[in-house]
Amino acid sequence: MSTILITHDLGLAAAYCDRVVVMEKGRVVETAKSADIFAKPEHAYTKKLMRATPRLGVSLRDLLPEEEAQQRRRRHGRRASAYGRRLP
Repeated sequence: MSTILITHDLGLAAAYCDRVVVMEKGRVVETAKSADIFAKPEHAYTKKLMRATPRLGVSLRDLLPEEEAQQRRRRHGRRASAYGRRLP
């Protein structure tokens, strides 16, 4: 039996899937066994997803790609949230 799990959370995919297919803008950019994706991600988008995987002790602000975080700091000051007024 097979199941397709669609998620941006590669940690969740690794926990439940034998193989992972990473897609960006509707195109497959990388496919590999779950352990291999974590050991040696090859595509830039896979690496970006890896950095964005939620982890204990990491704030939502820390998960922003560095260039986006810098743009927000310039526009709104250093303490600006990526989620505007939705976060306390």
